[in-house]
Amino acid sequence: MTSVYHIYRNILLGLLLTFTFPIFLYADDFEILSTKGLVELSPDQENWQEVNPPQKINSGTWIRTGPSASAALVLPNNTQTRIAKNSELLLKSKDKKSDVKLKLGKLWSKTNKKPVTLKINAPNAVASIRGTEWVVEVDQNGETSLAVMEGEIALASNNGNEKDVASGSVATVDKTGKITIVKLVNPKEYLQFVYRYRIEPLAYLPKSILSNKDNVHVLRRLGAGTENLDNSNDLSIANSLKNGKLPKNHDNIPSDVHKLIQFSNDNDVGKIISYKADDNWSDDWKEWLKLLKIECLLALGENEKANSALNELEISFETNFIKLKQFVSLGLLDEARKLSEETLRLNTKSTHLALSAGEIEEAAGNLDLAYIHYKSSHILAKHWVMPILKLASVSMTNGMYDEANLWLNEADKFDNNEILLASTKAEYYSLRNNLSAASKTLETLFESGSADFQAYTASGIVELKKGNPDHALSKLIQATTLERNYSRAYAFLAVAHLHSGEPEVAFRQLEMAENLDPNDPLPNIIASQIHAGLLQPEQAVQEAEKVKLKSDTPRGIGQLANDQQGGANVGRRFLEVGLPMQALEASIKTKQAAWAGSYLFDAATAESNLERNSKYVIGFILDSQTFGTRRDGADVLLKPGEYGYKEYGFAGGAEDYDFSYKYGINGRTIVDNIEYSYLYDVGAFVAQRDAYNAPDDTDVSTAALGFVGLGWRENYDVNKFFTANVVPFSSDSSYPIKDNTIRLDYGSSIRSDEFTRLFHLGFEAGDADVDVIVAGGCRGEDNQETMAFEAGFSELGRMSKYGLVSWSIEAANRKASSAYNVNHPTAGNCTDLSATKGNYSVRIENIDNTEYDLIYTAALEREIENGKAFFRIRGYNYQHNFDQSLLLDGATQTPFISNADKNYIKPSIGFSTLFGDNTIRIAYIEDYHPLSQASLSIEDTVGIPTRFEFMNPGGRISQGSLRLSRNFGKEYFLSAYYDSFEIFNNPIYKVLREQWNADLLENFTLDKYENPNLNELFNASSDFAAAEFETLGFAIEKSFSNKLSLSSGFQSWEGNEINHPNFDQGGVYGRVVDLPESIMYFGFTSTSYGGILSGRLTSEKSLVKTATGTAFDQDLYNIQYVRSLKNVNGQMSVGISGGFNDSSDHKISYKYRVFF
Repeated sequence: MTSVYHIYRNILLGLLLTFTFPIFLYADDFEILSTKGLVELSPDQENWQEVNPPQKINSGTWIRTGPSASAALVLPNNTQTRIAKNSELLLKSKDKKSDVKLKLGKLWSKTNKKPVTLKINAPNAVASIRGTEWVVEVDQNGETSLAVMEGEIALASNNGNEKDVASGSVATVDKTGKITIVKLVNPKEYLQFVYRYRIEPLAYLPKSILSNKDNVHVLRRLGAGTENLDNSNDLSIANSLKNGKLPKNHDNIPSDVHKLIQFSNDNDVGKIISYKADDNWSDDWKEWLKLLKIECLLALGENEKANSALNELEISFETNFIKLKQFVSLGLLDEARKLSEETLRLNTKSTHLALSAGEIEEAAGNLDLAYIHYKSSHILAKHWVMPILKLASVSMTNGMYDEANLWLNEADKFDNNEILLASTKAEYYSLRNNLSAASKTLETLFESGSADFQAYTASGIVELKKGNPDHALSKLIQATTLERNYSRAYAFLAVAHLHSGEPEVAFRQLEMAENLDPNDPLPNIIASQIHAGLLQPEQAVQEAEKVKLKSDTPRGIGQLANDQQGGANVGRRFLEVGLPMQALEASIKTKQAAWAGSYLFDAATAESNLERNSKYVIGFILDSQTFGTRRDGADVLLKPGEYGYKEYGFAGGAEDYDFSYKYGINGRTIVDNIEYSYLYDVGAFVAQRDAYNAPDDTDVSTAALGFVGLGWRENYDVNKFFTANVVPFSSDSSYPIKDNTIRLDYGSSIRSDEFTRLFHLGFEAGDADVDVIVAGGCRGEDNQETMAFEAGFSELGRMSKYGLVSWSIEAANRKASSAYNVNHPTAGNCTDLSATKGNYSVRIENIDNTEYDLIYTAALEREIENGKAFFRIRGYNYQHNFDQSLLLDGATQTPFISNADKNYIKPSIGFSTLFGDNTIRIAYIEDYHPLSQASLSIEDTVGIPTRFEFMNPGGRISQGSLRLSRNFGKEYFLSAYYDSFEIFNNPIYKVLREQWNADLLENFTLDKYENPNLNELFNASSDFAAAEFETLGFAIEKSFSNKLSLSSGFQSWEGNEINHPNFDQGGVYGRVVDLPESIMYFGFTSTSYGGILSGRLTSEKSLVKTATGTAFDQDLYNIQYVRSLKNVNGQMSVGISGGFNDSSDHKISYKYRVFF
């Protein structure tokens, strides 16, 4: 009867659990992510059912953990929670407000937002959470302790006592309700049960297992490494024992070993801790079991018990190995490294030790050294998949995706540790933007319930790139719940908060990421981008300063979204606060040969049109998705979406005024794993200026702008882009000007680990009708037409044993014609450049010019001690056919015909060195200005640019340069520079014009700061035939506080005409103009009055503006104020500029920009 009763009772209980638990198992309130040991749920504290993670549970559920168990879960308000052993608690939630009743045990929680609607009820106290990380414990005596790692918590005992517990404090509440607060001395002690510890039972198998060759054969068959196996106790068969069992009849191997190893693989540490070995176990196997139990205690966070057990054992390779792993899990990397070096002397053949040494260096940010250790681990055990996946992971972090793919293919050969392999593959696919493959891999992992923290991180990245920030938040919070110390997950979690409109929360996650990996500059780069997008320059610069002090090559920077100004480049942060010299130094420090951010920033700060055009085009080729990044703030990570803006501008003075209107749309989408970005801008401009010619007082000019950009990228490695520029211009005056320009560009790039190859095609066409004054009261009409074709092919950054090698081949063909006519038959006294031929009444002149060049360039950049060396050789062939016909009053004049075919070799060499806080750069540069308006071979020489701003197409230069800079702490920066150069310009461009203007590309970058403190102090002119220049200058920049920065400097210039084979020395074509003898300036940037106030005062001496003009002095000022308009998602800027020498030069400007 009793037996029947028990049968029916069990049947009813089973039905109750079957039909009751699904109600809350599949709800979406709380989610249990993982468990160790026995973890159970109950709706009533009577009927308990074991958890099967990942599992969702409802409000009103009790959860308890066994004596060797733990659990990780996420609350409805995204609070991350870890439950320690022997705990029992009730979970309640309503409208995202969570209430946890902790009956017994210990739990850790971390919330992303402050404040958070969460209360924790202990038997004798209530904790009202304000953030952000804490551990609460209720012991067997009913006393409560609360340790606050970050934030503040209001604690109230049951007898009415209330106290606030601040960060870095521990509060205890005794049975009487008395609250005592003391300083938190060692936070890591409270967090021991949170840290992830990986159990490795195969790292210290007894040596006796190798005494039998049959055993060795079995282990090899099961996946052990073959190198050094016969004389090493380190077998490294990893999880391969899941695929088979050690035969019982093999000598010295207890029958339950495979079962214990399986328990460790399944995180069932309780069964291992409670296991008792049979009497027939040998001493060395009993020793192995002791070590395994110690590792299980460490996995549970029972560090004191584990350390006590370790101290009972003799110091050996095995005990040291476990101890250093404990140090790694606690983040004590210096201690772990020291112990690793000591342990290596005990056993140089341990693949597990080599792996741990790699993990130490990876956690410390020393990826190159980590890679070496992982490679050693792999060599010692080629059948073990763990070091292979570690090698793949480091390769991905370094942006070496081809190498990572090779390691993943190698790992595919083995069937052990499938979960980690799948997670690593998912991360690889997510970083390569193969979102469909990543999603498919992750779906399999999640369906099987075997997803680890790496899988959750990859899933978060995928959701971010798909434009689903809420889903990304959920996955990344789950990832950081499973692995509190995974810094990269926090960096991506910050981006998810940013995309959700929570920048302040994003900053806290980035701070966590930085604390976990202090050597990684990526969190600081992201933080500086976000601050800059919020018009918070002082905080942005603080983060940029940290980047300067860290790695020269930021890891993972290729994943960042490049905006049109190179905003991912930390140099931009210094430029935005008026510190241009520091901006250049920061940009040079973080420069990477194939990173678009380096080139886009250089384009925004270049002083020559050629460099500006070239760097923009290279940036588009390397990252075609630049067009699609938002322009009202930082995206940080690319996502689909569409954005727009409108801008209205006005500026007016005593005689001048400007009106402008701009409208733009840009965005990004993904179709079948192909990423598309697009941008189009249109603008209309009206300006009134002093008249170019009498009898007008003023001229009114109108212009329009049309820009279209399209980019598409396949599999992350193949980028393509197309742009079109159309600009019509006209000046309504007595001598009108009409000018129309069109420019088309196409480019593509193919990335690999070894190099990046670029291809570019350019086309431009234009025509201009210009009415000009001719001496003698005559009027001339000049019609010019131009057409150009450009092509280039280059390879960037190929690594060789000598250094980084780059090369390029480029060609251009430019055609131009001019029809110049003067027709005044009654005047008879017209004179112009042909005055030596006498006066005339009618002039008909036609010019046809065709130019070609072919340029081949090779460059080598090599790391030397404390610096870099750079060598470049540029060879080129230049040809032109110039044909002029001239009729004066019907009489044919002697035509001018010029044909040239010249070959040149131009070497350049430079060195840079860093000692202490000082940097020296020295360069000798021989260079050529290509006919192409956008070149693939324009690069600095150790950070020193060629002086292209004084050159025209076909010109050549010889230049010697010296740069000195020094940091005085974080406040002062001093830079001194000297250049001496000689230029021979192309005489053809004294008659014919250059077509394209780089300002066309700058129009869509939308500078949010409008800071006038740039490196460019004056507009250099190339209106000379040949000249030599010398300049000496210095600059001092200082940050007085987070809200004020100052810059000042001085430049002296000397420019003299020299003989040119086609021009006389002092003639009208040979005059150096627009060059002051000296310039002094003072600039400031201040965060005040709710916005950013910046300005520059400039004093120029002995300036000559025209070929026949006289020298004069001028003192200029330019002050700008920029402020965000949060209510309309826009910004406004007000400026005042002009000259102190002439009151009519003063001008007030206003710009209003709104984003949508």
